Amino acid sequence: MVTMATCSVDDCGGKVRGRGLCNAHLLRLQRYGDPLGGMHKNPNSYAAVHRRLRLERGRARLFECESLGCTRSADEWAWMGTGPEARELTRGVLIRYGTELADYATLCLFHHRKLDKGMTRAYCQRGHALTGSNVAFITRSSGKVERWCRECKRARDRASRAA
Repeated sequence: MVTMATCSVDDCGGKVRGRGLCNAHLLRLQRYGDPLGGMHKNPNSYAAVHRRLRLERGRARLFECESLGCTRSADEWAWMGTGPEARELTRGVLIRYGTELADYATLCLFHHRKLDKGMTRAYCQRGHALTGSNVAFITRSSGKVERWCRECKRARDRASRAA
């Protein structure tokens, strides 16, 4: 009886094509220099987090944009700037992203780009929703107008009065 050789990668029973690897792992070896090249070893890498989002919550295009007043369908999963932050250098660009799936929302391209540029955030750094009654606009002496979270401002005022 002739036994067929199987791929040397753990939990892969694929038929060997070359170098002790199945076709899929051989292609990854050639492309990335590692038979697991497409599979990220870091579970909190940008690609791994977005892969988990698609697997656990589905494609963003199946949902509507979660930005207030937007009626477009969503295009992408967007980190809302809350929860644990990670940074990764990808193609020469430093990317900030969240590692918790609960900190992501579905946004259309327009609102996702605005969010990434910092022009509009749906939540403050502490996670309070930046909606109508919770937003304060403050004009600095330089003339620059800033948008503040009223909840955070109240907490800062209470702390300064207590000190």
